[in-house]
Amino acid sequence: MLSILIPVYNFEVGLLVMQLSEQCMAIGIAYEIVCADDGSDEIWRQKNASLNNINSCFYIELNQNIGRSRIRNFLVQKAKYDKLLFLDCDSGLRDENFILNYVEYLNTRDVVFGGRAYQDSAPENPEFLLHYTYGVKRESQFAETRNQNVYRSFHSNNFLVSRDIILKFPFDESLLLYGHEDTRWALNLEKNNIEILHIDNPVIHLGLEDNNVFLRKQCDAIENIIKLKRSGNSIGSKVEDAYLFLEEFYFLNLYRLIFSWSERQLVRNLMSKSPNLFFLDIFRLGIYCRIWKKQQETYY
Repeated sequence: MLSILIPVYNFEVGLLVMQLSEQCMAIGIAYEIVCADDGSDEIWRQKNASLNNINSCFYIELNQNIGRSRIRNFLVQKAKYDKLLFLDCDSGLRDENFILNYVEYLNTRDVVFGGRAYQDSAPENPEFLLHYTYGVKRESQFAETRNQNVYRSFHSNNFLVSRDIILKFPFDESLLLYGHEDTRWALNLEKNNIEILHIDNPVIHLGLEDNNVFLRKQCDAIENIIKLKRSGNSIGSKVEDAYLFLEEFYFLNLYRLIFSWSERQLVRNLMSKSPNLFFLDIFRLGIYCRIWKKQQETYY
């Protein structure tokens, strides 16, 4: 018995839900698909209005956006089965046995992450190349690689979990901006000795964001990293380590100065047809330094 839970935001999910329903019926599993719209624009609500007509699908609309953590916790409360499969709304299925591949793990106590993939061909529009390049080079990994660092390789776009586990360890609702709520959740599982198993059962990430939106969300993610650090829940990210290195060797002021001189050039490259992810790392560290300094000045 399986509850498939899909947070929906500004994306049409009819095809995904139909495919999931057909796969569940084909293998004869008891299932439900619960979709919760998290304050999408009206045009997307209209496109998804017919979801309730799909077999065993239940569509809920929220009047306002409550965020990536709260919407997942909300869906858990709505689920009726013990095993929960979370999928992002912009997921595409490339395997007709996607659900069947998860069935053998329905009796495990582990959290099971299937992975994330991207389309084989890069988008023709350069406005989406940064997200695509980042996804292919940083996020799309085989299970063998992800299992080398099981907690930090976890993403919340495609995972199986027991209902009682996520009720006991819900997503951190204090994180209102985009980014790292799944890292925070995974590290909480590690702290409580709950295993994450990585398998090769990916979904395709269809919802590429344009360069401006992608960079803005990178800044939001940095704010979440700092918020977690200040609350005593550091996720030990690479950008935090890099900042501590600069601080230890008295390079912070120099780095801030260099970043202020080079920020436009960095962004220009990241917006180009050949974005360099090393420049993205430099950009993220610069934003971290800027936000941390600004908050220090505010607090003191």
